[in-house]
Amino acid sequence: MKNLAILFLLAAGALQVSAQTMKWIPIEPGSSLDKCKSASSKVNDYRCYALQYIPAVSGTLTSYTTGFFVSCTSHGSAIAKNESCSMYNNVNLIDGCQDTHQTLMNSSGNSGISGVNKIEAGKPVYLHQVCFSIPWGEEITVMKDELTDLTTSIDLGNGQVITEVPVFITQNIGRPKYDAQLPTSLVDFVTRIAGDHTSQLDWSVSDGATPVSFVIEHGIDGLTFKPIGEVKALTDKEAIQAYQYLDHAAVEGLNFYRLKIFDAKGGYEYSPSRIVNFSGGSFSVKTWPSPASESLSVFIDHAGEAGQMELTDVNGKSLLLKQFGDGNSNHELSVSDLAPGMYNLVVVSGSQRVVEKVVVAH
Repeated sequence: MKNLAILFLLAAGALQVSAQTMKWIPIEPGSSLDKCKSASSKVNDYRCYALQYIPAVSGTLTSYTTGFFVSCTSHGSAIAKNESCSMYNNVNLIDGCQDTHQTLMNSSGNSGISGVNKIEAGKPVYLHQVCFSIPWGEEITVMKDELTDLTTSIDLGNGQVITEVPVFITQNIGRPKYDAQLPTSLVDFVTRIAGDHTSQLDWSVSDGATPVSFVIEHGIDGLTFKPIGEVKALTDKEAIQAYQYLDHAAVEGLNFYRLKIFDAKGGYEYSPSRIVNFSGGSFSVKTWPSPASESLSVFIDHAGEAGQMELTDVNGKSLLLKQFGDGNSNHELSVSDLAPGMYNLVVVSGSQRVVEKVVVAH
């Protein structure tokens, strides 16, 4: 179908030109790139980007069509705003975070007119604006949708129309932790059952760490969390600090917990998530996030006996092997050295075996 479309354009007097470029460029808060203005603020906490296009010819840009896959964060879709800065909007979002862990984002515009949408060969123009909502310490990947592709239509003013096919290189857009120079140095964070629907959370930070408070957050799906309590930090910074919190309102089934750790400047970072299970059940395994970037969290539920977990590539080659005990347990596996792609996590306890698909994207 694509070849037929190209033949049709050629027959109609249009030419197709490739090797132009498109790239998402950050817009500083309070500033703009051409007509693309940043929507970032302390209230919405967005990170806004403009789609930069460098054409190979001069003329009037009449339309552009783009499609991108954007990986999801631990909170779901990262896309908060998607609109044209230069033309009428032709946008769409398909949220696949629950199934494919990606959102399909169409960022297109049409009805460009002479005098407004003039472009010059080799001179960057900014066509579209997208704002992302990314949790602290997380990263998203933006890649081209091969089916939609990226195209622009340019009227040269002499009765000839050119279709360019810009080159786009997959981008990783991250949100670093608030202050890498002042880490909170979380030493450990463990959870356990401490009574009837009561979860006990224990954690500690190293000497010299400077947190001011810990907000305890709870969820039931590993994606959405709500604050349920707060613990103030100890004033003695010269020794390892140990903390504890009891949740007396845990729900039946899986309970996810994480710590939101605040520093003196008002910045914060999140701890890894932990699980407490208040239901009977059979042997099972849950992994998150997906895709994983630096580390993969693994929760093993109702292991009848001690066993092992093995991470393999799609060809079955063993990449990592780790032992675990019986009962319930939380684990963190480093995936920072793995190439982006699909892997298998094989978890075995006695005669029971579970295989989980794992996606890695840096």
